Amino acid sequence: MDATPPSPTWWHRLAERYGFGGRLRFDWLASGENHSFLIECDGRLLVLRVYRADRHSDEAIRAEHALLRDLSGDVHVPGVLANRDGDTLTVLAPDQDRASRVAIFTLVPGETIETPDASNWRAFGAAVASLLRALDRADRVSGEYYSRVRPRLDPATLVTRPAAELAAAAPSRSLARRIEDAAEALDRRWRRAPDRRQLLHGDLQMGNTLRSDRRTAFIDFDDCGAGPIYYDLATPLCAVGLESFPDAAAALIDSYREEQLLRSDEERWLTLFLAVRRFWLLWWQGRRCAGAEIADWPDRIDPEIAAVELLLDAFDEDTSILAALGR
Repeated sequence: MDATPPSPTWWHRLAERYGFGGRLRFDWLASGENHSFLIECDGRLLVLRVYRADRHSDEAIRAEHALLRDLSGDVHVPGVLANRDGDTLTVLAPDQDRASRVAIFTLVPGETIETPDASNWRAFGAAVASLLRALDRADRVSGEYYSRVRPRLDPATLVTRPAAELAAAAPSRSLARRIEDAAEALDRRWRRAPDRRQLLHGDLQMGNTLRSDRRTAFIDFDDCGAGPIYYDLATPLCAVGLESFPDAAAALIDSYREEQLLRSDEERWLTLFLAVRRFWLLWWQGRRCAGAEIADWPDRIDPEIAAVELLLDAFDEDTSILAALGR
């Protein structure tokens, strides 16, 4: 399904499959890897996700839904509605010449933290600790089924395409080579430390966390999979603006230490993964700003290149993130 809203017939088929009796209303929520809608029916507000056709297998999607059920006793996550056949994944007949795979989630109340301060970052770090422990526990109870079925998260996969495209742009050619070397170093590190690999959320940015009544909820597990723990530890810092980064990094890293998520010898490796992840975001932002014309990115991306290089330098010099930032 492209960005064109589904037809009335499609919505009617959806209501029939889920047994909705009243009038169904919808609004766009987001479009990215998938399309999401806020729907209202029978006095309930729900979130409809239309999955991208070529991304995950049916088994991987159902595993995501089962994982949410297993996590619900430990952390606040969305529920998943079953259709009239008892399945959480629904395949609808073609609309606009393509069949749709969809799921409906309960709406989690709350608001994202738009301008986190030090206390918010520390609270977020504690919530991340609870989530990671719950994810690891759920995977172990399942016999590591989720780790086997869900995608593998690793730095090499993260940088392969961006590095290839950035290598063609003269200003960032050397940066692309350094990032490829960083990804290889991270892979070698994790092969030597398998205990630091586990089931992860996969996209643990602040926008996928909600706060309500002093409680943190986590949403959008579409990227969940097995990978090194640094993946989820670094991701929240990746989208933080450079002016706020030193304070955010200090508060979040302190929280990770207090929650025993970050060992004394691991901050250097967190620094390197943060460089790799910010590099991926740099590529993603550049493609959105300039399409395929990588060499013509706007100047506002230059500071992000400098930030990635700063993090790489900190790793090469065996310097912590905070020391590199002058903290």
